[in-house]
Amino acid sequence: MDVEDLLAGIRGRRMLLGYARRLAERGAGTAAADLTAALFHAELQLLRPAPAPAEPEEGDPAPLGPGEWTRAPGPAGAGDDPGGVHGGPSGEPVDAAAAEVALHLDRVDLGVPHDPEGTDLLLALADSVAAARYWQAPDEVDRLCAQPAVRAALSRIAAHALAVEPIGWWDAPVHPDAQARVIFEGAPEPDREPAEVLAAWRGEVLADERRNARMRRRRPERGFSGVWWSRPPAALPASTRRLAGGRPAGLDLVEDALDFRRAEVRDLHVPAGARVLEIHGPADWARLCREHPLEVTASRRDDWRAATGRTGTWVLPDWSALARGHDGVHLSVAGYLRCAGEPIEVGDGAASVVAGWGPDETWWFGRPWTGAAEHWGLDVAGVDPVWLRRGEGAPGET
Repeated sequence: MDVEDLLAGIRGRRMLLGYARRLAERGAGTAAADLTAALFHAELQLLRPAPAPAEPEEGDPAPLGPGEWTRAPGPAGAGDDPGGVHGGPSGEPVDAAAAEVALHLDRVDLGVPHDPEGTDLLLALADSVAAARYWQAPDEVDRLCAQPAVRAALSRIAAHALAVEPIGWWDAPVHPDAQARVIFEGAPEPDREPAEVLAAWRGEVLADERRNARMRRRRPERGFSGVWWSRPPAALPASTRRLAGGRPAGLDLVEDALDFRRAEVRDLHVPAGARVLEIHGPADWARLCREHPLEVTASRRDDWRAATGRTGTWVLPDWSALARGHDGVHLSVAGYLRCAGEPIEVGDGAASVVAGWGPDETWWFGRPWTGAAEHWGLDVAGVDPVWLRRGEGAPGET
């Protein structure tokens, strides 16, 4: 990984901003307070009503109303959009506010002790993952991080993180000897055969696509929101690697998470020679979409257009087809930071989005054997909530 990898995507930039704030809070003086004040002012500027959108494409839904962000036009990417990411205000007030944030980012003292467990950066990543929202436009923090001045200032933070944080595993393939499944309390535990799940999933995707196409023909003036994720079906088993202290990454790194406080964790034993598809960047995702495309334009168009600013044809990988020759698919942390929430061009006018998928998460197309259950709880007594194994002071013990 390099600096550009951490800056390339919407989730990576937000992670770096959160990391910088943590470093500022550990330093002396007023750096943290000054940065917080500058961020507050900049976010207020970005909350101003958006400029009038350009004429929509034929068949696109009408804007939802004055000041609504979710129908802002234009491509994603700080370099192409003076408003930051896409949509939103641009001009001198925002530029000045972003420059002020950049100034205070440049003043953050990075001379902090090495964190052997990478706690600060991992917590910043968890916060960024939790803020993902691919059914609407990027919020003011994501747009701020895409402002050229802020993005440039974050490059120094990225270089520091790469130099001192233990993140070599972020771009590594799946670790077959340290996988664990997490089942949050109240979430259904997958109990159907994966082949049945995959066949049913494909049928549901196609049915949803037909249903949305009919709705659009009947009400072409309306925008629709519905299924927005592109990960494999949730009824398949999934796992992440165990980190320091045995905590699975999947306890903290969850998109669109509910307020989970307890979870069951089981070791997952991967068969020798398992064939796992690896996603480390946009090219990997685009290849999967080209090999087995499943068009989802009618069902994803409004949500993914709002999230990325792109209009056109949308596809996702047909997981039921890919499962025929593979045992699983792994999204590395690096792959997540390079891909999540970004429009990925597939070819022939189609694009896709990695959405609803956690960093380092592997989805399995079979039934790997699982070990005995461990019970974990979220301790919220400290400044940062932390997951603890029962027997280590986890909440809910008797």
